Amino acid sequence: MPLMTGSTAQAGADDFRRVLHPEAWVRHVAWNLATNRLRHLRVAVRHLARQREEHVDGPTPDRIALQRALAQLPPKHPLAIVLHHFGGLSTSEIAVSFISDDGRVLGGNARLQSNGGALAIGWSCS
Repeated sequence: MPLMTGSTAQAGADDFRRVLHPEAWVRHVAWNLATNRLRHLRVAVRHLARQREEHVDGPTPDRIALQRALAQLPPKHPLAIVLHHFGGLSTSEIAVSFISDDGRVLGGNARLQSNGGALAIGWSCS
């Protein structure tokens, strides 16, 4: 606290020069700094007391395998696969979002299904 009191005293040097009892002024400033600090800590403790810890299970082995398989694909393929199989979008809707033609999306999807690609981890592609 002494450093904070000194910096506050320097900032208010004009007030300090006009004070009749400089020691009392320094004590008053130090007291205000301490109470502000305690008030801040009290608010922080109340905030932390209201927080609840959530326990979440880790990723399943299927999810880990899917993430690894999608990571091996070219950049746009994982998004197209997720949009088609999990988002329920048709290949033409995916083609519109990628500004591509429907045949390219169908061809890429067919190539992944025919040779198994990186997604040969037990899911059936419909």
